[in-house]
Amino acid sequence: MSQQLFTRSSVSDSRRLKTDIIEFLSRHGASRVSSLTEELGASRAQVQYQLSLLEAEALILSDRPSEQRQRFTPFYRLAQRN
Repeated sequence: MSQQLFTRSSVSDSRRLKTDIIEFLSRHGASRVSSLTEELGASRAQVQYQLSLLEAEALILSDRPSEQRQRFTPFYRLAQRN
């Protein structure tokens, strides 16, 4: 039972972080991971994971291709809606 509660909580936290990222980018425009982690109080790994999901869903865009992200810090922004 406790494992089930943990899983539900994790999914809920994950969805909330995704929503928080979208809201932050909507208010502040293009931002770096460090700004998101500081403002949202989440770990860098959590934010990067959610950013990768949002990018795969075409909800956000990065100014750097994935292969350049090791050397350069990307900015993330909301994708234009049609």
